[in-house]
Amino acid sequence: MTTPGAPGRLASAEVFVDRLLHDLKQPLNLIRVLAQDVRIDVAKNRLDPATLPATMKGIEQSADELAMQLDRVRTFLRSTGHDEPEESTDVNEACRVIMARLRTEQPNLQLTEALAPGLLPAAIALPALLQVLWEVLGNAAHAATEGQTQSPRIHLATSAGHDEIEVLVQDNGPGIPAADRDKIFEPFFTTRPDAAGLGLALATALIADARGRLTLLDPDGSGARLRIALPAADRPPAAGQ
Repeated sequence: MTTPGAPGRLASAEVFVDRLLHDLKQPLNLIRVLAQDVRIDVAKNRLDPATLPATMKGIEQSADELAMQLDRVRTFLRSTGHDEPEESTDVNEACRVIMARLRTEQPNLQLTEALAPGLLPAAIALPALLQVLWEVLGNAAHAATEGQTQSPRIHLATSAGHDEIEVLVQDNGPGIPAADRDKIFEPFFTTRPDAAGLGLALATALIADARGRLTLLDPDGSGARLRIALPAADRPPAAGQ
């Protein structure tokens, strides 16, 4: 199996800032292009009212994307502050939130889950865990859907380890080539031309800040298996877990 190293706080911040700057470019450029088109059409008295709602919707969606990225800044800063009291999170509930979001965004993806009852909370802030799960599941979703003509699948399971809470994510994509298994957690490594190669690096940094581990497990059939291991918080489980 392959386990990423634990980057320091400065490395975590650098990875996040690089990811943020890359992700901000696309919505900013789209807003500029759409606004420029409207300005030129107005100046030349050729603005078509029928196309204006779609143009404004594109601007609104890009603004929403920018707002989401700024929320990621807040998430990262909150999750890495040494002066903040240690937080704990219901892992099962965080998994439900992210799985629901993924179902909405990718309705053709088959998602199954097996959430172990009675888990202790994990010693990680909720925003940080949500970000970690989104990065890991988003990566799995792309692997499962890329080149799949039917039945792309992801399975998520939670369990209790020794003083740890574990989350296992498995997809039915092509898997990780042997030559890439030691690289997938490195910043900027990607096999996708449209990706920055920072998603798993960001997840690794956030998990390391919580004194946890993100591990690529040995293959078990098709696809890839990743395990998130987080220290259990020293308090009883929340109601309803």
